[in-house]
Amino acid sequence: MTRKYTKAWAQRMVPYRDVSYRCEWHGKRLWGRDRVHFSLPIPEHDGRILVGIFVDHMDT
Repeated sequence: MTRKYTKAWAQRMVPYRDVSYRCEWHGKRLWGRDRVHFSLPIPEHDGRILVGIFVDHMDT
């Protein structure tokens, strides 16, 4: 559902070195909270991933 919801999709963007990357993938510690969002490997940054730190609850 998130990919169809433009506002929620935009909330997962993380700026890094003047470019925004989407941290769409996540792992869960608990069903309804404590998720760690991260990007896919970024080729122009030697395949590193970004970890998105989102303090507030995001839309679905």
